[in-house]
Amino acid sequence: MIKLLRRLTYVLCGIIIFGGIGIWITVGMGYMPSTVETGSMEPNVPQGSLCFMDTDVSFADISEGDVIAYRDPSMVIVHRVRRKMDSELIMRGDANPVDDPAPVKPEQVLGRITFHVPLLGAALDYVHENQDSVVTVAVAAAVFMIGLRMITFREDHEKWKAYYERRRRRKASRQGPVL
Repeated sequence: MIKLLRRLTYVLCGIIIFGGIGIWITVGMGYMPSTVETGSMEPNVPQGSLCFMDTDVSFADISEGDVIAYRDPSMVIVHRVRRKMDSELIMRGDANPVDDPAPVKPEQVLGRITFHVPLLGAALDYVHENQDSVVTVAVAAAVFMIGLRMITFREDHEKWKAYYERRRRRKASRQGPVL
């Protein structure tokens, strides 16, 4: 049972560490994260996905069919380009029956979506909105993992201590009596 708990602890720590490093690297490479708040892009980009957008995209580089993020007066919207005109984009969510009411101007464009991770945005939004409870759970989990490691460390220590004692006795019995 303790062996299973120890492995589970290692797996959880690995997920947290490598997930954090992955997000840090993608942001460091110039990708900006954004969460899809609604189901307007389903099934291609599910609600709650964390989208990473390439912010180094000019208006000229955007073409019909691209999924982009743009700033509306009150929020960031992730939709697909339906039509591109000289200085405007006509947008629509994949699940929406009609185009967005207002065309998008070049200065509203934040970037082109290059990839997304389903559900990760919802999880990060939950953590952001409930920081107090998440910190409490994280501290409790850390205390639990440290306590578990202390228990298993004690067992490991006892095993190694017994191993070295057996080894010392075997070595002493092979050498015979010391004169």
